Amino acid sequence: MKSFAVALLAFIIITAGLDAEARADGAAALRARHRAIAAVQPLGATVPPFAIETGGGDGLARGNVFTTVPHGFAALTDVLRRPSNWCEITSLHLNVKSCTWSEAKAVPRITLYSGRKTYERPEDAYALSYAFELIEDGDDYFRVLLTGDDGPLGTRDYSIELEAIPVGEGESFVRLSYAYRYGLRARMAFASYFATLGSGKVGFSVVGADAQGNAVYVDGMAGMIERNAVRYQLAIQAYLDTCELPESQRFEHRIARWFSLTERHRRQLYELEQEQYLQNKRREYSDQLRLQQAQGTATLQP
Repeated sequence: MKSFAVALLAFIIITAGLDAEARADGAAALRARHRAIAAVQPLGATVPPFAIETGGGDGLARGNVFTTVPHGFAALTDVLRRPSNWCEITSLHLNVKSCTWSEAKAVPRITLYSGRKTYERPEDAYALSYAFELIEDGDDYFRVLLTGDDGPLGTRDYSIELEAIPVGEGESFVRLSYAYRYGLRARMAFASYFATLGSGKVGFSVVGADAQGNAVYVDGMAGMIERNAVRYQLAIQAYLDTCELPESQRFEHRIARWFSLTERHRRQLYELEQEQYLQNKRREYSDQLRLQQAQGTATLQP
């Protein structure tokens, strides 16, 4: 019973979608946010090298992570406009067991299979299908939106949103947002998790100092949202960092790169030792290939 609850909670945690609130002028809003953040916290000059906002209330969990990535806008958008690449990115997360994509219908879709941090067959995980919509794909502004419906324990209205602008030579500024709604059953599951397995886990926002003057970090729901937002942001970076390698070498370098990036924030993101994570991902990647091949659209290399 405990393992079932943990797996169910893991599904909710890692499929937390991104905030999809409409913007009258997304490019202008993102440029303004970049200027505001850079004025007080030059991204890349701080640890962690990103800014995070979390919020919610009334059954809504949401958050934003802002960061400057060391990759040009054209390279970034070429990757993120393709549903198949989103499967390669999201499956780096330790709780994502597999991801499949389809462009057979008018609206492309990706399906995330989510479960525990240890190895798990996708057939034993929780599947949530997202509609994939490319909202803006211009020379100076990019926005993609993924939306899902109902999840376990009465969770609903999942969304994943990413927008980006070019900010310098070989750099892009990215906002990764997420949101989902939850009710009483999910609230009770979260409360149990934070009182047991999730006790002591923290996010990145500093909310105070202890008697010795050490930073005290946000915990609970906000901490959980921050941890997983950063995991996905690092997955995007790990993917981009390995795109220039020969195709046959990308997967092994990609999973090692993601783990290396998370180790820089061990206080918040540590869950498994490196070799265990790598072994799990190799098995899960084989499962992902099998599922994708069954759809007749496999393009990945084992």
